[in-house]
Amino acid sequence: MLWMIQRVFYGDVSKMVTELKVVDMGGREHVAVWPMAVLMLVMGVASPIWIRAIDGALVKLASPAPAPTLGIAVRQ
Repeated sequence: MLWMIQRVFYGDVSKMVTELKVVDMGGREHVAVWPMAVLMLVMGVASPIWIRAIDGALVKLASPAPAPTLGIAVRQ
């Protein structure tokens, strides 16, 4: 189905595309992508470690806020 849509909307593949020699990723792109890929893998495998590290802040953030005061002191 996707092949059919590609042929209908884009036509045949041009010779400019099939004969063009292009490198997939350059050195700078590898330097940028690989650390992010390793970090994502580590965060997925070792998620309890970093979830535990941010749990306290998330609990405080999700807890209901105290009622606002108007700054007026009430004397009895």
